[in-house]
Amino acid sequence: MQTYESSKPIMNAEKKSCHGGSIKLSSAIVSIADSVLE
Repeated sequence: MQTYESSKPIMNAEKKSCHGGSIKLSSAIVSIADSVLE
C-alpha cells in the first residue's frame, strides 16, 4: 500500500526534475526500492 502512496510523489518529482529536482526523484526511487525489497 505504501508503494502506491510513494508513487504519487515520484510522478510529481519526475515533473519537477526539469527544474533541478532530480535529487528528490532519486531519493524517492530509493525509498520505493527499499519498500519493494522489504
